[in-house]
Amino acid sequence: MIKKRIFVKGLMLLYLVLFSTLSHSQIIDYIVYEYDSLPLSGKRVALVIGNSSYSDIKLKNVSENVDKMSSKLTELGFEVLSAIDVDRKQMLKKIIEYEEKLKQQIEISFIYYIGYGFHYINNSNNYLLPVAATIKKPQDIELEAININRFFQTVEKNNTGINVFIFDASYDKDYSLQNISPFLMPDTRIPTGSYLLISNTSSQKSQSQNTNFFTDEFIYVLKIPGLPIEDFFKQLRINIYNKSNKTQIPWNTQSVDGLFYLNRKQPIFIFKETRHKF
Repeated sequence: MIKKRIFVKGLMLLYLVLFSTLSHSQIIDYIVYEYDSLPLSGKRVALVIGNSSYSDIKLKNVSENVDKMSSKLTELGFEVLSAIDVDRKQMLKKIIEYEEKLKQQIEISFIYYIGYGFHYINNSNNYLLPVAATIKKPQDIELEAININRFFQTVEKNNTGINVFIFDASYDKDYSLQNISPFLMPDTRIPTGSYLLISNTSSQKSQSQNTNFFTDEFIYVLKIPGLPIEDFFKQLRINIYNKSNKTQIPWNTQSVDGLFYLNRKQPIFIFKETRHKF
């Protein structure tokens, strides 16, 4: 449904009074067309996890970012499950709880993670690091960390529509183990119908873990209504790249055909009509 409202600029009456005395004047009418949100074809569910209280460091503002992201997703019609500072057992428990939600008719599954993560070169897999995890030898990796394939498996075994995976994860401290990279690597092995974005794939130290602007920029772009997700990711990459002084480069891939919108509300179009009076 389209609603039409006409906003007359603040001092318009004064302009009209003075109009006869001005040789060149302008009257500007603002016409705003508002579009209602598009109907949802199914439920939207989201899992937002943030880990910050590690034994060697506490990441800044993770709890606040989880709250901000959860609030924005709720505003966009998502049912949100969230968790902060969880160990491996608690993290798996939250994933299982999320799996139960996916057994319903789901339009969008959205998974967002903030915290430590790394890439294990030997098996070409990316891992997320729960709090209290201790990795001293290669065998500890599968026992202490969470393979992101676990999230992919979660949606693959359920009849979900579109899947979105966002991982804002890297590791600033060097591991003593060989063949571990302190940032996630691009991975095209994603479920059909999915979008994957990794916040930082450069060898530079993760800027977002220090200043935590990734979530802020994500939410900023998410506020733009009616933006196709491909354009959303493009704008986000530009923002992060510039905000990090060209040191942080997000990476994304997809296995989806057609247009998809995270913010389904149609754009608000503002038309300005300028009439010159002589």
